[in-house]
Amino acid sequence: MSEAEKKPETPPSQASSAPGGSGPSKLIIIISIVNLLICLGTSAVLFIQYKKDKAREAITDIDPHAVVADAEKPKDGHGGGGGHGEADPHGGGHGGAKKEEKKQGPQTLALELFTVNLYTPGASQPKYVRANITLELESPEVDEEIKQKMARVRNVIIDLFNSKRASDLQTTTGREFVREEIKGALNQFLKSGVVNDVYFVNIAVTG
Repeated sequence: MSEAEKKPETPPSQASSAPGGSGPSKLIIIISIVNLLICLGTSAVLFIQYKKDKAREAITDIDPHAVVADAEKPKDGHGGGGGHGEADPHGGGHGGAKKEEKKQGPQTLALELFTVNLYTPGASQPKYVRANITLELESPEVDEEIKQKMARVRNVIIDLFNSKRASDLQTTTGREFVREEIKGALNQFLKSGVVNDVYFVNIAVTG
């Protein structure tokens, strides 16, 4: 029998456990580590994405109208508009601009100059009156109505002058009577108030 035939054979189990025969085990460990790193990386990405989505939802949930309302609220008891202390009910605080209030009570309105022919039947020389008239009105509303109906106002006054003789305007009593006639004629068609008085600022009869 030869020496090769006498040498005992090494069992397969011993061959796999000998140094240099652990290749498959290292490969499995490496694959496991790689898988673990992949899992950790995926979890980290998902966690970051979740945080971003959460933050976006928090921003979206804010009601913009509520924010505006909160911004408009006075802070620390100070009134809005930069004023201090309690708000002024008429001006919105000392720092707020006050509303312009329309002037109430009687108003005066100066009319344009009147130059009107007087009643002169059979006279060869016509006569006419030149007058500056100012109206005292009950309220601002009457002032507005007079301005809107100015054409009618002037027509009424001209018709009254046309019916008067020169002698009707040459005495204080006569002029007073004409003033009352003008006031009554205007008050007949005014709706928002009345004319309190009529003044002849300047009047002259010529011709």
